[in-house]
Amino acid sequence: MIKGECSECGKTVIASTINDGVCLACRQPVQSTKETQSKAGGVSNSSATAITTLNGVAVIVLMLSMLSGLIIAVLGGQSGTGGGYLVVAGILIAVVGLVQWAFIKVFAGIAEDIKAIREKI
Repeated sequence: MIKGECSECGKTVIASTINDGVCLACRQPVQSTKETQSKAGGVSNSSATAITTLNGVAVIVLMLSMLSGLIIAVLGGQSGTGGGYLVVAGILIAVVGLVQWAFIKVFAGIAEDIKAIREKI
């Protein structure tokens, strides 16, 4: 392992971490806060758009499944023989839609948490 000395702090470190005579630890503070904020802002905006879209999809899935489940259940209840199957199918469609909505909301919540963690770093 090849080692070298940093010209800033004088520490002996691995040579691969030295660039222009300065170690990695001494180079870190060089980044300006504007550069850091612009990088975080760009990631934030795209993440916020994706999270908003995911929440919108969740609402659409919930509304469509509840509406279609209700319509199928009502039509099944109004029909005579064999309508019980349609009622059960309508209820199952509504329940499956509710479960899908819950999963999508969980993923959106995880994405919001990850975004918040990235903004703190």
